[in-house]
This record gives sequence, structure tokens and C-alpha cells, in this order.
Amino acid sequence: MEDVINKLVKNAQEALEQYMPMTQEQIDNLFDIEFTRFNLATNRAIEGSGLGMSIAHSLIRMMGGDIIVTSEIGKGSIFTVTIPQKVQGGEVLGKESVANLQNLELAQRSFRKTARLNREPMPYGRVLVVDDVESNLYVAKSMLLPYKIAVETVESGFQAISRVQDGEVYDIIFMDHMMPDMDGVETTKILRDMGYDEPIVALTANAIRGAMEMFLANGFSGFISKPIDVNQLDSYLVRFIRDKHPSDIVEAARANATKSVEDTPVYNLSDGLRRSFIKDASRAIGVLTPVTDAIDNMDISTLKIYTIQAHAMKSALANIGRPALAEIASILEKAGREGDLETIKTETPNFLECLNDILNEITPEEQDVQEEDTELLAELLTTISTACEAYDKKGARNALNILNSRPTSKETRVLLDEISLMLLHGDFEDAADFAKSAAEAVSKGK
Repeated sequence: MEDVINKLVKNAQEALEQYMPMTQEQIDNLFDIEFTRFNLATNRAIEGSGLGMSIAHSLIRMMGGDIIVTSEIGKGSIFTVTIPQKVQGGEVLGKESVANLQNLELAQRSFRKTARLNREPMPYGRVLVVDDVESNLYVAKSMLLPYKIAVETVESGFQAISRVQDGEVYDIIFMDHMMPDMDGVETTKILRDMGYDEPIVALTANAIRGAMEMFLANGFSGFISKPIDVNQLDSYLVRFIRDKHPSDIVEAARANATKSVEDTPVYNLSDGLRRSFIKDASRAIGVLTPVTDAIDNMDISTLKIYTIQAHAMKSALANIGRPALAEIASILEKAGREGDLETIKTETPNFLECLNDILNEITPEEQDVQEEDTELLAELLTTISTACEAYDKKGARNALNILNSRPTSKETRVLLDEISLMLLHGDFEDAADFAKSAAEAVSKGK
């Protein structure tokens, strides 16, 4: 290991000779500009393109280190390389360093900043996206659209497990880290214990130092930061789908591509994303308002629900381009994790008010639909109640989907959203009673 470090430092020093001395502006840009040399007029005789600095910096960062630069015109520059290293023995590197070196994730992220991403069609691929936030599912599907991959989505770890129990196999399962009732780590552990050995990649808005090591230790094959990094996404698709399929299938897909996938937009703030966010925000308001009102009686379970909803809104707000409010959601999530009731009490009302303002801004004017089929409504509500009594979430969802595709009044839409929320949290008994009461009321014409 010491030989590797010494060689890295030596190569970095040789690569840096062309940059001495430098102005403060050049120092600030040193690691951001790839393939560029300073002082070309005086250094034209020196061979090289400046790539060595970028490579040295990326390699050192992969090892958890950094390069600190100080320079003074007329005197020269000092480059200090720090690489913290725990004692791991003579045979292996740390898991996180090995994973980064294998995937070249940090280097690829740097080198691709100025490159146009080629999203290669992979119609032979199949993935499952697991996330409890509807707008996150919408964004993920939109980002995968250019690849022509078959994309399935579910809203909970329970549904993901059910798919695998039914014999479904995916090239990749993209698994949200934080979800109500069962989070991504718990879900992945169950899937691995079941013998499912295909790649599972975590989706997390809490990418902190040591995250890769934590996810690998819990059965994941890697992770992607939220909002989804398109370069990381592409890297995993290439690694776990394209490179694992026979070359003749890959070449056939390339030949059959009818248009350049480079020209396909990743995603737009379309009506679909708007509708998804409206559902997510309405759900968060419905959960956070009563929780905040009863803050003096908040227990650990309620605090967990609060934290998960704040976390969900953090990514949902980022999806629609509201970073300032997403940052407030992040603060509330942190307060929930730490049990900081004072911050929750003082900041949540303003946050909810801002959410309501956004909903009023983006919710279109809708005419109330009076001509709904009350007979079908009562029948399907009864079907939902029966399915929930049998813990048949799929059957209940199917009936809900039929009703959501039909003309309904505003009151009915609120009713269906309430049942959907109960199903999301696994409250089958409450959903069964609620749907049964609603079916009886509709039948009586109330």
C-alpha cells in the first residue's frame, strides 16, 4: 500500500510541474477543468495535456484523501497530499475503496462533466423501482425512458418482496433507502435471505461518507444519490444490464434503434410530474398536520412517521425544482431523527403553509364531475373492502385503479386517496372498514 501511495504522490508532483506558480483563480479552477494546462505560452515545450492532475486528484479522493494547494507568484507552489488510512492488513483494501476503484465512480463523474452522455438503448433489460413517493417513481421512469428498458414500479418493500415471491426476476432493483413500515435495508435483507441474488441498488437522499460501505454490508450492490445522478444511473445500467447480456443481443438492439437516444430529454416538469407531486404533497400535509398538532404527545413511532414524510418531501420538492423548500424539509428530517421537538414545533407550520401555497399554485382548476357511476363505485368499494380483509393489496389496488380511471366527484377522489394512503401504510383493517362504510353510504345515496 505504501508503494502505491508513494507512486501516486510522485506522479502527482510530476504532473503538477507545469502549473507552478499559479494565481488564486488558477488554484480555484485546478481540479474543475479537465484536459487543460495553465501558462501555455511558457510551457509549450512540456509534453502532456494536463490530464495527470485530474487523474491524480480522482485517485486520491477515491482513497478518502485530498490535495491542498498553496501558491505564490514568483516563489512557487506547495501541494500537500493527505490520505487517511486505517490498518487493513497486507492483502485487502477497505470495501468502499475497492468498490470505488472497481466502478471508477468518482473518476467517471469528473470526466463526464464535459461529455455528452450516450444513453444506449437496452430493450432487453428489465428493472424494478421501489419508492413510496409517487413523484420519485415518475422521475425514475422518465430517466429510464431513453434506454427503452422495461420498467416496473412498486410503492413499498412489501410489494417488492411480493413480486420476487411470485417468481419475478429483474436485472436491477432500484430500492429507496427510507420508506414507511419497512425501509430499503430491511427489504433487501429479506430478499437476500430468500435467495434473491440479482443486483439491488439503493436510492438515497442521505449520501454521506461511508454510505457505500454501509450499503454493501447490507446486501446492496451499490447506491445512487437523490436527486438521481444520471451518470451514476448510466454506470449501473451499463454494468448490470448491457455488459451482462450476450454481444449479439446488444448489437441487435443498437441496430434496431430508430433514433438517437441522446436526443431524448431525461424528463420534463410535465403534467404527470405535477400530478404526482400534488399527491405526494397532499399526503404529507395530511400526515404532518395532525402529528404537529399533537407534538406534546409525540412518541417514537409518531416521530418516525414524521421523519419519513419530511424525507419524502425533500426529494419530491427537489424533483419539481424547489431546492430552498427541499432544504427546509431536510432540516425537518434531521429534527425528526434527533427528536428535536422545538425545531419541529416552530418550523413545521411554515413548511406546511409553503406546501399549501405550492399546491394552490400548481393545482389546475377542475370542474366537479357529477356524473359518476354510483353503482360501479359501490361495487368496487365493496371489492376493496373484501380484498383488504383478506390482506390482498394487489386486489384492492386493482379496484382503486379502475375507479381512478373513471369520472368521479371531488368527494370521491378524496375518499379514494384516503384508502390509497391506508394501503400504503399497510392499514388493511382500517381500509376495509372505511371502504365498507363508504360503499354503504353510496348505496343509500348519501
